[in-house]
Amino acid sequence: MGLERDKKYSKFKELFEEKLLKTYPTLGKSAEELFEFVAGLDPTSSAKSEKQRYLYLEWICSRILKDPPTSQNLYKVRQDLTLYISLSRLDKARANREGTVFYKPFVDAQISQYATLSSLSNAVFPYLELKERKKSEETQQAERLKAEENSTVLYNGPEGRIVVPLTMEASQYWGRGTKWCLSADKSDNLFERYTEDGKFPVLMFLPKRTSEKYAFNEYDEASGRNARDEEFNEADRQTLSDFINRAALTTDFEWSKVSDNKNLLRSVQLFFFLNPSIYSKMLASASEQPHALPEFLNINSMLTFSAAHLYPTPVKLSQDWMTVMAHGPEGDEDEESDDDLQRKQEVGAFVAGLGMIEQYLLNGDFATYDKMARLIPKNGLDEKQLLKLIGEIITLPEGLETADEFLEDYQRKMAIFEKLAERFPKIRSLQEEEDDAYEILYLKSIPKSIWTEKAFALSVIEKTNMTVPKLIEYIPEIFCHPEAWIDMLGCFEIEPDSTVVENAKNPIFHHIPSQRINGVPFMEIVANLDHEIYGKAISDLYSALCIYEAFGEAEGVDWSPVIKRLEITYPEGFETATDVALATNTLTDWDLSTLLERTISRHPEFFEDVAPHHQNITIVKAALRHDPEALADVAARFFAGVTKPPELAIAFQQMVERKSPYLDMVAHHFGSATPS
Repeated sequence: MGLERDKKYSKFKELFEEKLLKTYPTLGKSAEELFEFVAGLDPTSSAKSEKQRYLYLEWICSRILKDPPTSQNLYKVRQDLTLYISLSRLDKARANREGTVFYKPFVDAQISQYATLSSLSNAVFPYLELKERKKSEETQQAERLKAEENSTVLYNGPEGRIVVPLTMEASQYWGRGTKWCLSADKSDNLFERYTEDGKFPVLMFLPKRTSEKYAFNEYDEASGRNARDEEFNEADRQTLSDFINRAALTTDFEWSKVSDNKNLLRSVQLFFFLNPSIYSKMLASASEQPHALPEFLNINSMLTFSAAHLYPTPVKLSQDWMTVMAHGPEGDEDEESDDDLQRKQEVGAFVAGLGMIEQYLLNGDFATYDKMARLIPKNGLDEKQLLKLIGEIITLPEGLETADEFLEDYQRKMAIFEKLAERFPKIRSLQEEEDDAYEILYLKSIPKSIWTEKAFALSVIEKTNMTVPKLIEYIPEIFCHPEAWIDMLGCFEIEPDSTVVENAKNPIFHHIPSQRINGVPFMEIVANLDHEIYGKAISDLYSALCIYEAFGEAEGVDWSPVIKRLEITYPEGFETATDVALATNTLTDWDLSTLLERTISRHPEFFEDVAPHHQNITIVKAALRHDPEALADVAARFFAGVTKPPELAIAFQQMVERKSPYLDMVAHHFGSATPS
């Protein structure tokens, strides 16, 4: 380029060249060459004065790195900055004009105020045709005539124009005021590349009732672009649909110019296929005047086109659909003309053809679906179609026998379902109250014999996004393996009133606590299990109580590993009266003597609220040694009636043997047991 490499150039080169190379690794042979190219985007790069040179280079580099445009759109940075500089100069001139009191500047005087390339582009966009306004009417007319001579004009009427430029100059003329690469300055113009000598014609839509312009080119692989060079949005399609609908079905539209040019014909058909809402509106209007629609745009022709250019296999039409569309629900065939019947048959065939895309969803072929989905009206599949599709997805195919086959089908179906839910959010709302209803229905349909395969059950737990309470409530077979419980306990915090605890009492799980995993007892693994979030799975009395609630109804369970874990957790005994109440009132068949001994030596008051019928021998012995007055209180409550629990009698006998000074406080409660 021959750019001046002054101090600013060198400074910014050192700062940005390597970063730019990472962003555009193929744009230049080296970091130095790439930076030279980027520096050339600065309109001040050729300024004679070093002071006025590279005024925008730092801004360009930082904004490109922040939100990189495509390499082919980089030229627009220079285009926008050139216009920005012109507008800034105009603002200064207006500000210095004699008598100026107030005016609204075109742009912000400080380029740094534009945080992104797009913010600058949006600011200068309304003024793209500013210089054209200065041209005389004669000059503008001459330029228009020349552009028309070098274009195929499909429509020129009261609604506007639809043109196909044949030269770069004509494309530049019709595309004034846009950001299209097809209408850029000669050095940046891509008209020749995009059109390939007429192979891919450019359709330009220029409505009179709006300042917007639209273009479509097959090479671009987009449904079309508005003046900002953005792909069509819904507002664009609505405006364009109204314009085409008013223009295309009039006698002013020269359809013969399309049918006589095979490349243009293909482009027009593809345009309507990629913009189904525009095509649908045209069909609706054409149904009132069927002869206004050219033959190459009728449904049969479009389906033939789709079979050749879009579908991987030829379209198979549904005779049922065609019959319904042809005869109507009331069977009033005699009241309709042959043309009306033909029109309805064509529409019916088209609808049936579109319905085929559901098969791509079922097969998980989303690439083909995405291509075909452009042909669906904007609302996509309706509720009835979605429910039918979901029903087919969650239905087990015939012929599955092994656990591996079921697992493969499950993973594939759930992947399809997730992608469907992304495209059709309505699917989630169709699940009524249960978010995972469809997955639950699928899993419940799997034969119970398959769940006995440990690898299968564990794989489903790993792959599913369902919560543990839902899994254990709806598909309990998934936890018929001790390993599944270990996995669950390592990540899920169980609470005594949780769904997990309630459903764990299911008789099918009674064998779990007595099982071994690699020779190690299940309860020993649980007691020493590391929880992903809360440290040890048995981290306090509360978590131990949860395990007891879950498996307490199983017979022959060795709880000693859990008790040992509690003894390690509470080296000085329980810390609150609530802990004591939980331990003595609930865990009555656990040997918690060590923990109770540790506790009563420090906090005898914790035992005051323990229910009398839970005052076991351990508590009584502890009270005897550490708080005889508490034992007297226990005795008073116990022997209000006739029954004398043997545990308390034994404790009293120990008092006698030790000649306790508090013996008289409880002696009268033991009657004949009192020693002489």
